[in-house]
Amino acid sequence: MSLPLYAPRREPCLAVGAARASLGRAAGDADSRPREIAELLDAAPNKYRTLIALSIVTGLHQGEALGLLWQDVDITNRVLHVRWQLRQDGKLSEPKTPQAKREVVLSGSLVQMLREQKAASGHSHADDFVLASLAGAPLAHRNIVRRGLEKATEAPGIGKYVEDEKGGAGGAVFAGTTSGTPPPCS
Repeated sequence: MSLPLYAPRREPCLAVGAARASLGRAAGDADSRPREIAELLDAAPNKYRTLIALSIVTGLHQGEALGLLWQDVDITNRVLHVRWQLRQDGKLSEPKTPQAKREVVLSGSLVQMLREQKAASGHSHADDFVLASLAGAPLAHRNIVRRGLEKATEAPGIGKYVEDEKGGAGGAVFAGTTSGTPPPCS
């Protein structure tokens, strides 16, 4: 069975945040979730894999992930410090609430992805963006959907990306995932 899944605009897991909330963790085949995450990441363009993985595994909002600077990443202690968010206009601002400033524990696989990202990036100083363009600027919100998420969901078994009813770049409807349910955010 394939369920359509709605993700609100600019929510953390790109396609799975709202689905987890609406379907609950018990929905679907739990054994298929790691496989579905791997399929989505394999299908995503390399430039967007770290962002998609951060969103799925940590639940970071898109603006929070895009606002990460290398000084916010403590690879040794496996922690991200959420201190900033990147607004739609491309400017950094503090998160909207005091609770949004937080530490997020990283899994071993995310630590490895971040190590590889830093080693491969020409922009790896403390004040550089973790998710930077070739020029060192932060990735643009709309490009993530158009060039990253839409490309990843074109792969067989992933589902189809459709803009939300408001036309928002961060909202999406996905149907046709392998098990019919999304992987959970952690």
